[in-house]
Amino acid sequence: MDKNLITFEKSLVLSLIFLIFLSGCVTEAPPATTAPPTTSTPTLPSAQFEVTDLRVIPESPKVGDTLTVLVDVQNRGDSSGSYTLIVSIGMKLKSQDIELEGKSCRTVEFQEIVDKEGEIEIRVGDLAKTINVSSLETQTPPATPAPTTPAPTIPPVQNSFFYMLQGKFIQTTEYEYEIYLESGDVKPVDVNTVFIPSVSSYHFSQQIFKQSIEYSENPDKITRKKDDSVRYERAEWTNPPSEITVKRTVECKNIVSYSPFITQSRYPLDTTSLSSNIKKYLDPEFFVQCDDPEIIQKAEEIVEGAESEMDAIVRILNWVRYNVQYTCSKDLKVCEGVLFSDAKRTLKHRRGNCVNFANLSIALLRAAGIPAKQSGGYVADSEYESLACHAWIAVYIPEEGFIEFESSYWMPRSGLVPETILMPQHICYGGVGVSNANFSELHRSTQEITSLPEKKTYVSETINKDDIISFLAYLEKSSTDYTASFTAIAPPGWKVFFSNDTLNIDSENYISKELLITIIPPPDVKSGDEVEIKIIADDGIKQGEIVIFISIK
Repeated sequence: MDKNLITFEKSLVLSLIFLIFLSGCVTEAPPATTAPPTTSTPTLPSAQFEVTDLRVIPESPKVGDTLTVLVDVQNRGDSSGSYTLIVSIGMKLKSQDIELEGKSCRTVEFQEIVDKEGEIEIRVGDLAKTINVSSLETQTPPATPAPTTPAPTIPPVQNSFFYMLQGKFIQTTEYEYEIYLESGDVKPVDVNTVFIPSVSSYHFSQQIFKQSIEYSENPDKITRKKDDSVRYERAEWTNPPSEITVKRTVECKNIVSYSPFITQSRYPLDTTSLSSNIKKYLDPEFFVQCDDPEIIQKAEEIVEGAESEMDAIVRILNWVRYNVQYTCSKDLKVCEGVLFSDAKRTLKHRRGNCVNFANLSIALLRAAGIPAKQSGGYVADSEYESLACHAWIAVYIPEEGFIEFESSYWMPRSGLVPETILMPQHICYGGVGVSNANFSELHRSTQEITSLPEKKTYVSETINKDDIISFLAYLEKSSTDYTASFTAIAPPGWKVFFSNDTLNIDSENYISKELLITIIPPPDVKSGDEVEIKIIADDGIKQGEIVIFISIK
């Protein structure tokens, strides 16, 4: 046989193998026959998405390489649908929205430039791969070991009352939501049930694996609708029975990545170039009186001296959390109607529920020139039945869009007390009007924690020269109350800001409190510069120390 022909055949086979590796997604063959429906009961065709494979190219990258992550997604259902695919690459979260026809599949591509050597975990759904990133330098050691700079002393963390969290907090949750309808004389009756979405934010991702809606009585009509970004199902009964139960069941995995905020957003924020869709979240509303003189004055007082947007955001969040008491006080009637949850009333009385906290936080942020809006969902904080929904906020950061932030202080603890960023117990979903009949709601959840972040008192990060980097640190409670103050030891020209000058720990009511540390490099910083910054917490009796090592790319 001709050698050129043999070479061509080999090349063709290798090319086919490579294409199969890249596209790896194989659509299920349709059944030979399809049985006709045997009943006139309304059907609920649904898309059933499943992540079937995860591949990484190259498998042994070097610093500076572009990492390509290939994910196969299959829609095993009969109908088309949309799906948000979320991938974590190390401490970074990436997402893509995809549309898939029924019984079809697709390979989705993500890319990320690796800038650090060491192990990186890539995770999507239940699939994970760990790769090792090597240095650009040769790995062959010199014949004579060169003298090295002693590694910085890493302070012990086991007894420290002052620390950061690094790693991932992962929780799987089975969540049930039931609506009980009493139709009475109402005809027809309709009920709206929201589909909980997969979402991805700066530190938070929510991955939905299974979701179903069941009705105790078959509806006469079912339609799928979308209101802004909220997808929901509307069921209608022309001649409804006296009682109807609607049950939604969801299985989800929520991941919180504990890593610093890195942005270039300085404060005050330049709002002149914002689109009208963003600028509207600077305007006053009925519950958010950001044009009120007292709210404007308080906002200016809180953010005075802030030079980064993240610093201003967390100063406001912490002020509200630490100066407003969480309560359902009947004398304020804050739990009997939203008319009592506006920002102005909350600032005056300094108490309220999660809606009060959210409205006051939004009003102060808008008064400070930072776009913000309300967000919310449910908190899977118990294994027993609960009636509680929850409100929090989303804040606009130019590089990232709207980012979800917790605005209250009542979250589940589990030995960890993140406040600013969402926890895996948050289940995000939007809201629409539920029903035109009398109804009650019930939430129930069980959850399993599969990963927890670690406490650290030494951290190392690499940033660009124009980046602003912010770290969340925590003060733990002790057997007695105490007040801690903070100081920074930094090289000349480096700016360090604290969201709070001091923090008071009430041992009865607080497990810990949170501090944002923001670091701004000097204008003349150069690529290759390295600095060590020490943050000291002092309660008058003992000191806690966090060491931050920063390299400039």
